[in-house]
Amino acid sequence: LTPRNDAVSDLNQIALDLFSSAEPMHQLCSTTTISGGSEDDYNNFPVDYLNSLDLPGLPPSVLTLCRGALVILLRNIDYERGLCNGTRCLVINISARVLDVLVLTGKSIGKRAFIPRIPLSPSE
Repeated sequence: LTPRNDAVSDLNQIALDLFSSAEPMHQLCSTTTISGGSEDDYNNFPVDYLNSLDLPGLPPSVLTLCRGALVILLRNIDYERGLCNGTRCLVINISARVLDVLVLTGKSIGKRAFIPRIPLSPSE
């Protein structure tokens, strides 16, 4: 645990650097939009600027993962299947819209699960 998000990003990068170079890294990019925005909003806040922001409660705009990486769920996805906040998983396969993971904690230990890409927006 770290007190600041920038320290978490640094630690995550160190952990990813420890993986074998034989395992390819996948960068999953988010799409940034301004909901209900006008044309002026898009001109005043370019996508590059919005992607540079590190907002609490939202994942980074670019998430770097590789097979074998450990991930922790930050949202309750499926309570019945044990995919809850804090569940640890091992990434088995990565596709553009779904992560194939092996559940390591909770009531679904040892089961495979598919975690879809979930659109998120900050609370008002």
